[in-house]
Amino acid sequence: MRTEIILFTVILTGILSAVSGVELGNENFRVRIAGPEEMLSLEKEYRPRFDLCGTPCGIRIGGREYLIPPGLSDEFGIMDSPPGFKENGIGTAFLKIGVGILENDRAGKYFFYHPYPVRKRFDTSCVRKERDMIEFRQSGGFRSYAYEYRKTYAVRPEKKQIVIHYSLKNTGTEPILTTQYNHNFFSLKHDSSVSRVQIRTKFLPELKSMTGEGCFTAEGHLCRNLKTTQRGCYLVSTKTIRAEENQFELSDPALPFLIRIRGDFPSSRFAVSFKENEYISPEIFLRIHLLPGEKMQWRRIYEFLPAGDREASGSMSP
Repeated sequence: MRTEIILFTVILTGILSAVSGVELGNENFRVRIAGPEEMLSLEKEYRPRFDLCGTPCGIRIGGREYLIPPGLSDEFGIMDSPPGFKENGIGTAFLKIGVGILENDRAGKYFFYHPYPVRKRFDTSCVRKERDMIEFRQSGGFRSYAYEYRKTYAVRPEKKQIVIHYSLKNTGTEPILTTQYNHNFFSLKHDSSVSRVQIRTKFLPELKSMTGEGCFTAEGHLCRNLKTTQRGCYLVSTKTIRAEENQFELSDPALPFLIRIRGDFPSSRFAVSFKENEYISPEIFLRIHLLPGEKMQWRRIYEFLPAGDREASGSMSP
């Protein structure tokens, strides 16, 4: 009997590992989760950045799509050097959590946008699939650095909600010091050529433009009038965000829903990248410090609320 159970588990794991993508939810709120195989083709010019433990690459409500590729994609380590990275160590290797072992073929500091060659891509498996839930797992290591990473997507169509649960364990002998964020590639494509998108935060940011003046206006908790300058549009706030204030909303009069995003962790960095009538990407960063043997868990929650129901839904409530 025990042999049969083990054999069934192995077969099931193999089947789930082969899943390239699934759709969760129902006809009123449908979420497509891309598997690791599909994720490699989501970027026009692939760079080994985003973790391969699945990503929501499509959210469809009432016939409208709310994401552009690569979707709600997660990335580790863009604010600090990845584990094992050696500045000016051309020809050396380093660890990119969620991806694998990369080669440093560029002089200078780590630059997340550079297409570092992949020496080894870590295997990523879908270990569990239920009606409106899917879980991915990845383990990897390089020299004295090693980790076990799990990510679970749960979709609640009746609430038009997505919950992402993360778990990262340090299984190596060196501390893991890194950051993690979700890029949040939300689509702004609609009939109007002018977008009136705005961001309302529960925390009080101190936003600064990294791409020149005239990129935005800010009034307390409200950010609006976003415009792309010659250098683009990228805003940053490095003011401390408490876990209970980790919440913000995206809205646009042209859209029937406002999007509320929250997390259960503190942060010290909030950033926004924007391009008219294409996308807006608000990002809250998590700082990770794991000693050998330690484990950390956190969540990100996305809700789509009727635009006229702000008061009824509880404005910026936890």
